[in-house]
Amino acid sequence: MTVTINGPGTITGLTSATVPQVNASTQVLIGGPTTSTYTKGLQAFGTSGGANGSAADLMSWRYSADTVGGQLGLFRTCGTAALDASVPVVTNDTLGAVTFYGSTGTGMAAFAAITGFVDGTVSSSPATLATAISITTGSTTATERMRVNSSGEVSVQTKVLVGGPNTSAGAFGVQVYGDSATFAPSTLIRGFSNTTAGPNFFFVKTRGTSATSTDAVQSGDILGAVSFLGSDGTANQGRASITGAVDGAVSAGTVPSSLIFVTGTTVGTTRMTIGSNGKVDMYNAAKVIANSSPPAGGTTGLGLEFTNATNLGIFVGSGVPTLSAAQGSLYMRTDGSSTSTRMYINTNGSTTWTSVTTAA
Repeated sequence: MTVTINGPGTITGLTSATVPQVNASTQVLIGGPTTSTYTKGLQAFGTSGGANGSAADLMSWRYSADTVGGQLGLFRTCGTAALDASVPVVTNDTLGAVTFYGSTGTGMAAFAAITGFVDGTVSSSPATLATAISITTGSTTATERMRVNSSGEVSVQTKVLVGGPNTSAGAFGVQVYGDSATFAPSTLIRGFSNTTAGPNFFFVKTRGTSATSTDAVQSGDILGAVSFLGSDGTANQGRASITGAVDGAVSAGTVPSSLIFVTGTTVGTTRMTIGSNGKVDMYNAAKVIANSSPPAGGTTGLGLEFTNATNLGIFVGSGVPTLSAAQGSLYMRTDGSSTSTRMYINTNGSTTWTSVTTAA
């Protein structure tokens, strides 16, 4: 049976006496029983449909020569009558929801919904209604998974999978998948402003128990890490990382922070640390490799400098040293052939070098 509402007071398919009025105590049941235990005002019943839907589907079909399509409007007022908009809604009021129900065998359950609610200022002049969207899902309880607030900020409560599977066994929050050859799994952070400021990537650690807590960290706490993993054929293995950690006492305005560099093959091993005091500790051999052969007479561009004093360090070259360096600097000669031509020390803070005689 089809009931057509052609216009005000004109109904095809039923007599006006058999059409219920829609109000707070009346239901409209389409395609189903004459009564319903559910309190919803408008209810549509029908078998599951194919490509064209079913009698239980609701359709909004709009025709016009403009860009506007059909809409589903969910309205909320705190007034005492249907069209009473004199009493404004307030923060945390629900404006409407699309809720998804399914039969459990003994009744209906609903744990997924898209809900609009007020999350800020409401005003009549100028017209202001701070509105947010909440998305909930679940199996035995409804849990908020994502929220878009009235400022446009998006918060996600669990994992985000981009370009990959619909599920992941990993506990990682944001996961990006794709063909490496096309840069699909890459992350781009691009900043724009006519200033010296650039984009940043922040790791923030607190010992609090909530997302916004600021409980102080302690010495030894890991502030964040960048880990590099590769598959060995059966599992992903991580042997290299750069980690930020607290390495001293924490107090107001003071968080001593260090960097730890790890590499390895079957296990990751700390190779270098840069302490909060600026001290660099290396736990293996250190190499300084030039892009070309050691220059004749040396150059300050090839060597190790130890302080912010101009050119105080150890330099390398062929032939006798001719570079200008700080007094006390050392020069290692790669082609030295005698005990007095292998190493030199700068004696005047300029280009004067004195050979150091070695034992053999």
